[in-house]
Amino acid sequence: MRQVTLFAFLLISAVAQSSTIPKNLSANDVNRVVEILGLGNTMRLLRSAEAYDFYPGIKLGLEIPVTLARDINDLGDQTGSIPGLFMMPRIFVSKGLFLNLEISFNYFPGAVFNTLSTFGTLLKWSFFEEKEKWAAVAVYGAYTRLSGLDDAYSGRNFELGLVASKDYVRVKPYLGVGMLFVNGVIATNFVRTAENSAWQSTLHVFGGAEIEYPVNITIQLDLMNLSPMGTLFIGKKF
Repeated sequence: MRQVTLFAFLLISAVAQSSTIPKNLSANDVNRVVEILGLGNTMRLLRSAEAYDFYPGIKLGLEIPVTLARDINDLGDQTGSIPGLFMMPRIFVSKGLFLNLEISFNYFPGAVFNTLSTFGTLLKWSFFEEKEKWAAVAVYGAYTRLSGLDDAYSGRNFELGLVASKDYVRVKPYLGVGMLFVNGVIATNFVRTAENSAWQSTLHVFGGAEIEYPVNITIQLDLMNLSPMGTLFIGKKF
């Protein structure tokens, strides 16, 4: 975990810069900002369909979601300063409960660096176990809360989905699909219209793999609104 801590410090130092969205946004611009920031920073599963045991049953580390900012800086008055690759490391922890339930959290205090603060939680229930079926299958529900960027953006995301995985001991590939609902609100001083909030909904298709070595490395690729995104996790399973 010492290497993970050092990596987290270096990465946070590299991306810790003040970011802002453009001002003078139209109603269509508000929809676009919510689509890019809301979808791109939602809670990721980063887990196979298997449930951890209650004890110790913990996965802890750092997740790094990578989102393309696309045309966000060209909206409104074109004064935005969102990096082209918008990535903000987040602390991630997953804990096994009971009855094949598992709960996960992620968190990043964006206010410290005047970026985007995130808090997410996800509850997963494994209803097919691989020892009884050909693969493990689980359902999940997730919630994400977003805020920051000079107090310009706040939002909340909801997702319900299904994931299946196969255990090859050291490698656990998984595939999933969910329905994602995103609500975002832009501060009134950043818009030129009375419409300063928007809802987005999309099919969220994703796949990834957990790689089990002395450290746990998880790679997940996501497709939301036909836009590719990705997440890298580095941490430890106990």
